[in-house]
Amino acid sequence: MIKKNKILLIGYSAIAQKAIIPAIKNHKKVTLVGIASQTKASKINSDLPIFDNYERAIEKSGCDTVYISTQNSSHYKLIDYCLKRKLNIIVDKPAVLSKKEAKKCYQLANNQLLIFESIPYLYHSQHQKLKIILESQTSSLNKISVQFGFPPLEKNNYRNDKKLGGGCLFDLGPYLVSVGQYYFNSRPKKVYCSVSINKQSGIPMLAAVTIDFGESKTLQGDIGFDLEYRNNLDLWGSGFYLSLDRAFTAPKDYTNNILYRSRNIAKDIPVESSDSFLEMFNHYAKIKPESYLQYNKAFLDQAIILDAIIKSSKSGRVETINYE
Repeated sequence: MIKKNKILLIGYSAIAQKAIIPAIKNHKKVTLVGIASQTKASKINSDLPIFDNYERAIEKSGCDTVYISTQNSSHYKLIDYCLKRKLNIIVDKPAVLSKKEAKKCYQLANNQLLIFESIPYLYHSQHQKLKIILESQTSSLNKISVQFGFPPLEKNNYRNDKKLGGGCLFDLGPYLVSVGQYYFNSRPKKVYCSVSINKQSGIPMLAAVTIDFGESKTLQGDIGFDLEYRNNLDLWGSGFYLSLDRAFTAPKDYTNNILYRSRNIAKDIPVESSDSFLEMFNHYAKIKPESYLQYNKAFLDQAIILDAIIKSSKSGRVETINYE
Protein backbone atom coordinates (compact mmCIF):
# COMPACT_ATOMS: atom_id res chain seq x y z
CA MET A 1 0.00 0.00 0.00
CA ILE A 2 1.32 3.43 -0.99
CA LYS A 3 1.87 5.75 1.95
CA LYS A 4 0.61 9.21 1.06
CA ASN A 5 1.72 12.61 2.30
CA LYS A 6 -1.38 14.12 3.91
CA ILE A 7 -1.48 17.79 2.97
CA LEU A 8 -3.56 20.55 4.52
CA LEU A 9 -3.86 23.58 2.25
CA ILE A 10 -3.83 26.89 4.12
CA GLY A 11 -5.04 29.69 1.87
CA TYR A 12 -7.40 29.53 -1.09
CA SER A 13 -5.31 31.63 -3.45
CA ALA A 14 -5.77 31.89 -7.20
CA ILE A 15 -2.77 29.64 -7.77
CA ALA A 16 -4.15 27.13 -5.26
CA GLN A 17 -7.41 26.90 -7.18
CA LYS A 18 -5.80 26.84 -10.61
CA ALA A 19 -2.80 24.58 -10.05
CA ILE A 20 -2.11 23.31 -6.52
CA ILE A 21 -5.42 21.56 -5.80
CA PRO A 22 -5.73 19.89 -9.24
CA ALA A 23 -2.12 18.67 -9.05
CA ILE A 24 -2.60 17.11 -5.61
CA LYS A 25 -5.85 15.47 -6.68
CA ASN A 26 -4.10 13.91 -9.68
CA HIS A 27 -1.19 12.58 -7.63
CA LYS A 28 -0.87 9.04 -6.26
CA LYS A 29 1.47 9.79 -3.36
CA VAL A 30 0.06 13.01 -1.92
CA THR A 31 -3.49 13.59 -0.76
CA LEU A 32 -5.39 16.70 0.24
CA VAL A 33 -7.01 16.30 3.66
CA GLY A 34 -8.52 19.76 4.01
CA ILE A 35 -8.59 23.40 2.94
CA ALA A 36 -8.43 26.34 5.35
CA SER A 37 -9.29 29.93 4.48
CA GLN A 38 -10.14 32.75 6.85
CA THR A 39 -11.97 34.76 4.18
CA LYS A 40 -13.25 32.29 1.56
CA ALA A 41 -14.26 29.17 3.50
CA SER A 42 -17.99 29.66 2.84
CA LYS A 43 -17.34 29.94 -0.91
CA ILE A 44 -15.27 26.77 -1.32
CA ASN A 45 -17.21 24.04 -3.10
CA SER A 46 -15.49 20.79 -2.17
CA ASP A 47 -16.17 17.41 -0.61
CA LEU A 48 -13.06 17.92 1.53
CA PRO A 49 -13.18 19.26 5.10
CA ILE A 50 -13.25 23.07 4.94
CA PHE A 51 -12.04 25.25 7.81
CA ASP A 52 -12.28 28.97 8.50
CA ASN A 53 -9.69 28.80 11.27
CA TYR A 54 -6.07 27.81 10.64
CA GLU A 55 -5.36 26.49 14.12
CA ARG A 56 -8.48 24.30 14.11
CA ALA A 57 -7.61 23.01 10.64
CA ILE A 58 -4.13 22.00 11.77
CA GLU A 59 -5.55 20.26 14.84
CA LYS A 60 -8.45 18.45 13.17
CA SER A 61 -7.33 17.63 9.61
CA GLY A 62 -4.88 14.84 10.43
CA CYS A 63 -2.24 16.37 8.17
CA ASP A 64 1.48 15.69 8.27
CA THR A 65 2.30 18.51 5.83
CA VAL A 66 0.93 22.04 5.51
CA TYR A 67 0.98 23.85 2.17
CA ILE A 68 0.92 27.59 2.85
CA SER A 69 -0.55 29.63 -0.01
CA THR A 70 -1.42 32.91 1.68
CA GLN A 71 -0.27 36.51 1.43
CA ASN A 72 3.51 36.83 1.70
CA SER A 73 3.51 38.68 5.02
CA SER A 74 1.68 35.83 6.80
CA HIS A 75 4.09 33.05 5.80
CA TYR A 76 6.58 33.36 8.65
CA LYS A 77 4.08 33.10 11.52
CA LEU A 78 2.34 30.15 9.87
CA ILE A 79 5.63 28.33 9.26
CA ASP A 80 6.65 28.94 12.87
CA TYR A 81 3.29 27.70 14.17
CA CYS A 82 3.38 24.53 12.06
CA LEU A 83 7.00 23.65 12.80
CA LYS A 84 6.30 23.90 16.52
CA ARG A 85 3.61 21.27 15.96
CA LYS A 86 6.03 18.96 14.14
CA LEU A 87 4.55 19.44 10.68
CA ASN A 88 6.44 19.61 7.41
CA ILE A 89 6.02 22.72 5.29
CA ILE A 90 5.48 23.51 1.63
CA VAL A 91 5.20 27.26 1.12
CA ASP A 92 4.67 29.56 -1.86
CA LYS A 93 7.59 31.77 -2.81
CA PRO A 94 8.84 33.94 -1.21
CA ALA A 95 8.82 31.58 1.77
CA VAL A 96 9.67 34.44 4.14
CA LEU A 97 10.47 38.14 3.84
CA SER A 98 13.85 38.40 5.55
CA LYS A 99 17.04 36.61 6.44
CA LYS A 100 16.11 36.95 10.11
CA GLU A 101 12.81 35.11 9.62
CA ALA A 102 14.51 32.42 7.54
CA LYS A 103 17.20 31.73 10.14
CA LYS A 104 14.58 31.32 12.88
CA CYS A 105 12.62 28.84 10.76
CA TYR A 106 15.78 26.98 9.77
CA GLN A 107 16.87 26.60 13.39
CA LEU A 108 13.41 25.41 14.38
CA ALA A 109 13.23 22.80 11.60
CA ASN A 110 16.88 21.74 11.89
CA ASN A 111 17.12 18.33 10.21
CA GLN A 112 13.97 16.92 11.80
CA LEU A 113 11.35 18.73 9.74
CA LEU A 114 11.16 19.89 6.13
CA ILE A 115 10.74 23.41 4.73
CA PHE A 116 10.14 23.12 0.99
CA GLU A 117 9.77 26.37 -0.94
CA SER A 118 7.36 25.97 -3.84
CA ILE A 119 9.12 27.05 -7.05
CA PRO A 120 7.35 24.77 -9.55
CA TYR A 121 8.98 25.90 -12.80
CA LEU A 122 12.22 24.14 -11.76
CA TYR A 123 10.48 20.77 -12.19
CA HIS A 124 9.05 21.46 -15.64
CA SER A 125 10.37 19.26 -18.46
CA GLN A 126 11.70 22.28 -20.35
CA HIS A 127 14.17 23.07 -17.57
CA GLN A 128 15.14 19.43 -17.22
CA LYS A 129 15.93 19.33 -20.95
CA LEU A 130 17.69 22.72 -20.85
CA LYS A 131 19.93 21.46 -18.04
CA ILE A 132 20.83 18.33 -20.03
CA ILE A 133 21.72 20.42 -23.09
CA LEU A 134 23.78 22.78 -20.97
CA GLU A 135 25.71 19.94 -19.33
CA SER A 136 26.55 18.50 -22.76
CA GLN A 137 28.43 21.65 -23.82
CA THR A 138 32.21 21.61 -23.90
CA SER A 139 32.45 25.05 -22.26
CA SER A 140 30.85 26.43 -19.13
CA LEU A 141 27.94 28.81 -18.73
CA ASN A 142 28.96 32.45 -18.20
CA LYS A 143 25.88 34.63 -18.48
CA ILE A 144 22.23 34.24 -17.52
CA SER A 145 19.69 36.82 -18.59
CA VAL A 146 16.10 36.96 -17.34
CA GLN A 147 13.25 39.23 -18.38
CA PHE A 148 10.07 38.66 -16.42
CA GLY A 149 7.35 41.28 -16.20
CA PHE A 150 3.73 42.03 -16.91
CA PRO A 151 1.19 44.89 -17.08
CA PRO A 152 -0.10 46.49 -13.84
CA LEU A 153 -2.02 44.25 -11.45
CA GLU A 154 -5.49 45.10 -10.17
CA LYS A 155 -5.30 47.73 -7.43
CA ASN A 156 -6.65 45.42 -4.72
CA ASN A 157 -4.06 42.69 -5.43
CA TYR A 158 -1.97 42.06 -2.31
CA ARG A 159 1.20 42.34 -4.41
CA ASN A 160 0.48 46.07 -4.54
CA ASP A 161 0.43 46.32 -0.73
CA LYS A 162 3.75 46.93 1.02
CA LYS A 163 2.41 45.69 4.38
CA LEU A 164 1.46 42.35 2.83
CA GLY A 165 4.89 41.73 1.32
CA GLY A 166 4.08 43.23 -2.06
CA GLY A 167 6.38 44.56 -4.75
CA CYS A 168 8.19 43.05 -7.71
CA LEU A 169 11.25 42.00 -5.68
CA PHE A 170 9.31 39.70 -3.37
CA ASP A 171 7.07 38.44 -6.18
CA LEU A 172 9.58 37.98 -9.00
CA GLY A 173 12.92 38.09 -7.20
CA PRO A 174 12.69 34.41 -6.15
CA TYR A 175 12.78 33.42 -9.84
CA LEU A 176 16.09 35.24 -10.30
CA VAL A 177 17.62 33.73 -7.17
CA SER A 178 16.50 30.18 -7.94
CA VAL A 179 17.34 30.13 -11.65
CA GLY A 180 20.84 31.44 -10.99
CA GLN A 181 21.59 28.76 -8.43
CA TYR A 182 19.99 26.05 -10.57
CA TYR A 183 22.03 26.69 -13.70
CA PHE A 184 25.30 27.88 -12.16
CA ASN A 185 24.98 25.22 -9.45
CA SER A 186 26.69 27.48 -6.92
CA ARG A 187 26.09 30.23 -4.38
CA PRO A 188 26.37 33.84 -5.58
CA LYS A 189 28.83 36.19 -3.91
CA LYS A 190 27.48 39.71 -4.52
CA VAL A 191 24.31 41.44 -5.69
CA TYR A 192 23.28 44.84 -6.96
CA CYS A 193 19.72 46.05 -7.40
CA SER A 194 18.26 49.27 -8.79
CA VAL A 195 14.52 49.86 -8.39
CA SER A 196 11.73 52.20 -9.38
CA ILE A 197 9.38 52.81 -6.45
CA ASN A 198 5.68 53.57 -6.80
CA LYS A 199 5.20 56.83 -4.90
CA GLN A 200 1.68 55.97 -3.74
CA SER A 201 2.15 52.38 -2.60
CA GLY A 202 5.85 52.52 -1.72
CA ILE A 203 6.53 49.19 -3.43
CA PRO A 204 9.21 48.46 -6.04
CA MET A 205 7.46 48.33 -9.41
CA LEU A 206 10.51 47.79 -11.61
CA ALA A 207 13.93 46.36 -10.82
CA ALA A 208 17.24 45.66 -12.51
CA VAL A 209 19.20 43.02 -10.61
CA THR A 210 22.76 41.78 -11.08
CA ILE A 211 23.81 38.63 -9.23
CA ASP A 212 27.55 37.91 -9.26
CA PHE A 213 28.62 34.27 -8.89
CA GLY A 214 32.33 35.02 -9.30
CA GLU A 215 34.67 33.87 -12.09
CA SER A 216 32.84 36.11 -14.60
CA LYS A 217 29.58 34.24 -14.03
CA THR A 218 26.69 36.69 -13.69
CA LEU A 219 22.92 36.80 -13.85
CA GLN A 220 21.19 39.94 -15.10
CA GLY A 221 17.49 40.15 -14.34
CA ASP A 222 14.95 42.76 -15.38
CA ILE A 223 11.60 42.38 -13.65
CA GLY A 224 8.50 44.47 -13.02
CA PHE A 225 4.78 45.00 -12.63
CA ASP A 226 4.42 47.79 -15.22
CA LEU A 227 5.78 46.24 -18.40
CA GLU A 228 4.65 44.53 -21.56
CA TYR A 229 4.49 40.80 -20.81
CA ARG A 230 7.79 38.94 -21.04
CA ASN A 231 8.83 35.66 -19.47
CA ASN A 232 12.22 34.82 -20.93
CA LEU A 233 15.46 33.06 -20.00
CA ASP A 234 18.76 33.20 -21.91
CA LEU A 235 21.86 31.10 -21.16
CA TRP A 236 25.12 32.15 -22.83
CA GLY A 237 28.58 30.66 -22.88
CA SER A 238 31.57 30.23 -25.17
CA GLY A 239 30.29 28.51 -28.29
CA PHE A 240 26.62 28.31 -27.34
CA TYR A 241 23.48 30.32 -26.66
CA LEU A 242 20.17 28.95 -25.35
CA SER A 243 16.89 30.85 -25.14
CA LEU A 244 13.56 29.84 -23.62
CA ASP A 245 10.30 31.78 -23.74
CA ARG A 246 7.55 31.16 -21.15
CA ALA A 247 10.40 30.03 -18.93
CA PHE A 248 8.74 30.40 -15.53
CA THR A 249 4.98 29.95 -15.93
CA ALA A 250 4.37 27.59 -18.84
CA PRO A 251 0.78 26.23 -18.73
CA LYS A 252 0.52 22.47 -18.30
CA ASP A 253 -0.74 21.93 -21.87
CA TYR A 254 1.84 24.24 -23.46
CA THR A 255 4.40 22.76 -25.86
CA ASN A 256 7.52 24.86 -26.17
CA ASN A 257 10.80 25.14 -28.05
CA ILE A 258 14.31 25.84 -26.83
CA LEU A 259 16.32 27.98 -29.23
CA TYR A 260 19.86 26.59 -29.47
CA ARG A 261 22.57 28.47 -31.32
CA SER A 262 26.16 27.28 -31.73
CA ARG A 263 28.88 28.31 -34.21
CA ASN A 264 26.37 30.59 -35.93
CA ILE A 265 23.91 27.76 -36.58
CA ALA A 266 20.49 27.92 -34.91
CA LYS A 267 17.87 25.24 -34.33
CA ASP A 268 14.70 24.78 -32.32
CA ILE A 269 14.60 21.90 -29.85
CA PRO A 270 11.01 20.86 -29.03
CA VAL A 271 9.89 20.37 -25.44
CA GLU A 272 6.79 18.38 -24.52
CA SER A 273 4.12 19.86 -22.28
CA SER A 274 4.42 19.33 -18.55
CA ASP A 275 2.45 20.11 -15.39
CA SER A 276 5.11 21.80 -13.27
CA PHE A 277 3.04 21.53 -10.08
CA LEU A 278 2.42 17.82 -10.58
CA GLU A 279 6.13 17.31 -11.27
CA MET A 280 6.99 19.29 -8.14
CA PHE A 281 4.78 17.00 -6.06
CA ASN A 282 6.47 14.01 -7.72
CA HIS A 283 9.76 15.37 -6.45
CA TYR A 284 8.39 16.25 -3.02
CA ALA A 285 6.93 12.77 -2.48
CA LYS A 286 10.39 11.22 -2.96
CA ILE A 287 12.16 13.34 -0.34
CA LYS A 288 13.48 11.20 2.53
CA PRO A 289 13.92 12.49 6.10
CA GLU A 290 17.69 12.17 5.78
CA SER A 291 17.53 14.81 3.01
CA TYR A 292 15.52 17.37 4.99
CA LEU A 293 18.60 19.37 5.95
CA GLN A 294 19.62 19.73 2.30
CA TYR A 295 16.27 21.32 1.42
CA ASN A 296 16.23 23.46 4.55
CA LYS A 297 19.63 24.85 3.60
CA ALA A 298 18.32 25.62 0.11
CA PHE A 299 15.36 27.47 1.67
CA LEU A 300 17.76 29.45 3.88
CA ASP A 301 20.12 30.35 1.02
CA GLN A 302 17.20 31.48 -1.14
CA ALA A 303 16.01 33.84 1.62
CA ILE A 304 19.51 35.17 2.37
CA ILE A 305 20.18 36.03 -1.28
CA LEU A 306 16.78 37.71 -1.70
CA ASP A 307 17.41 39.63 1.52
CA ALA A 308 20.70 40.92 0.09
CA ILE A 309 18.89 42.05 -3.08
CA ILE A 310 16.33 43.94 -0.99
CA LYS A 311 19.16 45.50 1.03
CA SER A 312 20.94 46.63 -2.15
CA SER A 313 17.72 48.14 -3.51
CA LYS A 314 17.60 50.35 -0.41
CA SER A 315 21.31 51.17 -0.07
CA GLY A 316 22.02 51.70 -3.76
CA ARG A 317 25.27 49.78 -3.32
CA VAL A 318 26.69 46.41 -4.26
CA GLU A 319 26.06 44.08 -1.32
CA THR A 320 28.27 41.14 -0.42
CA ILE A 321 26.13 38.17 0.57
CA ASN A 322 26.73 37.00 4.13
CA TYR A 323 25.55 33.42 4.56
CA GLU A 324 26.35 33.34 8.27
